[in-house]
Amino acid sequence: AKMEFLATVPLMKRLPKDQHPLVAGACIIQDFPKGATIIKQGDSGDELFVIRSGEAAVHIKDDSGESKQVARLMGGDYFGEIALLRDEVRMATIIANTALSTFKLKRDKFQELGLHDKLHFANRKAVGAGVAAEAKSKPPSSKDDAEFKL
Repeated sequence: AKMEFLATVPLMKRLPKDQHPLVAGACIIQDFPKGATIIKQGDSGDELFVIRSGEAAVHIKDDSGESKQVARLMGGDYFGEIALLRDEVRMATIIANTALSTFKLKRDKFQELGLHDKLHFANRKAVGAGVAAEAKSKPPSSKDDAEFKL
């Protein structure tokens, strides 16, 4: 059942079929009650989660420290890959909106299986990828006559 579910997850689509049993064997089932904080922005992390069932909310704190929901995750969605791939702190807080069942994959297993070369993680704006930072433009700098001639 674990392998059949993982085969339907978009993240796993590019993974060679002979790797599916290895990934399935490395995944640990972890369930969370409604309202549970699964990962917290700023914490270190060494695991990736794939949602089996349920729904979760993605919250990101802005520069003022205010948290806002930026995305919703459902069955087949994943989170926690940034901390796994780059050994960086968590980019968002994930909270279970409903009872949530996940497959958890720890960094050591991820690396042991060489998944960083085999899986293609989408560049998702809502989860991680920039910590909801908005581009800030600066006013133009002053120029001297020589620069204006360029």
